Amino acid sequence: MIDEDILEKADEMIRLFQAELYKLCEKNISPTEVTTTYMVAGVMMKTAIELYSSTMDNDSILGVLDAIKDTVPTISESVQKELSSVTYH
Repeated sequence: MIDEDILEKADEMIRLFQAELYKLCEKNISPTEVTTTYMVAGVMMKTAIELYSSTMDNDSILGVLDAIKDTVPTISESVQKELSSVTYH
């Protein structure tokens, strides 16, 4: 059985890393040029594949990408809910 304390620590590490990553992204994304969002996302995907390539073979990487593909609807829905609650002034 997995220790709940370890899971909580891992979740916190992930949240902190993602927050740092978003800060870096914000520095490189223009609020008026959507293409900068695509550029940043593309570079992050390329970097992820490079990182996976350092420890996995191509079939394993493609397996990870297939698993990621299955999470797109859930993540997209979550982001849309978050964006719909944003108040613009």
